[in-house]
Amino acid sequence: FILYTEYYKMVENARKKLIPIIFNIYKGDRTTANSIVSRMISDCCKLCSDIIHTIFCISFNRFDIKETEKLGKVFLSDLKPVREPRGLSLPYRFITMLKDKSLDMNRKVHPLMLSLKENGKLKRKIFKKGFGTGCHYKYTIAYEIPEGVYKKFNCAVGLHSTLGKEGNIFVKIKFRNKKMLEAHFTDIHPAEKIEFPIVKGGLLELIAECNKGMEGVNNNIVWGEPALIK
Repeated sequence: FILYTEYYKMVENARKKLIPIIFNIYKGDRTTANSIVSRMISDCCKLCSDIIHTIFCISFNRFDIKETEKLGKVFLSDLKPVREPRGLSLPYRFITMLKDKSLDMNRKVHPLMLSLKENGKLKRKIFKKGFGTGCHYKYTIAYEIPEGVYKKFNCAVGLHSTLGKEGNIFVKIKFRNKKMLEAHFTDIHPAEKIEFPIVKGGLLELIAECNKGMEGVNNNIVWGEPALIK
């Protein structure tokens, strides 16, 4: 699934280069156009090289510790989901998911922040990794987890500590079609932490629902450090 993510990034970057290529050809600047094409091909070659390198590492059981250590803890915000929403409530709308940040109604970025209970009191915690989203009547963010690779999944989820005031959402986390979390988040109960085993592999689904659909602008959701851990 990391190959899937890298392939997606490569294709996304290639598409962004298409219009500059065409504009430079129309201007008669073939040198610049060819330079952009070369960068596009280079990205493809790098990904193919990574694949070949991985195949040889597996074939001869020779792995660099520095390379494998990076895979010890993988954050979902760095991976491409197999299913994701296409439109959510403002301020996210068609951005839907913002990596490692949250948005306010003026489209200004804020840290991912949740109010979690510690010793019976709510305490704000900032997360460096994860994603911020709006909501809808229902949305699903899903990932295919490989079998026998990662031991557990953990994350914190709920309404943003400041941007999600007066929000009202229902959150479910399902793994292999089994409910691992079902929670109702409001100002009274704004967030929770969750951890469970994922060794068997399968479909991991992060689900959010609300009664107001795209009109629920206070439903500013944070998925704090959703991680796969070896």
